[in-house]
Amino acid sequence: MVALNPQGKNIIGWQELAEKEGIIAVISPNYRAEGSFQMESRDTDIFKIPPTIEQTFLHANQFIASYLDWESCLNHAVELKLMLSYK
Repeated sequence: MVALNPQGKNIIGWQELAEKEGIIAVISPNYRAEGSFQMESRDTDIFKIPPTIEQTFLHANQFIASYLDWESCLNHAVELKLMLSYK
């Protein structure tokens, strides 16, 4: 399951909170590129973000990926079966 954080408020200790809820990734705004979004894995031993053409960046360790927009990021989450749909 993925958690959506559209406001992008930094949540201290989110990984521990997410683990209790079964969340393996979070989607939030990417402040390095205005209007873009990112997906961050809670634990790469459990889930590494796979590459897709929609990404503008994927860290070598696959714990974080950037996407041009909200829809591209959500589409990848749906493809990965982290969420059923968003529409």
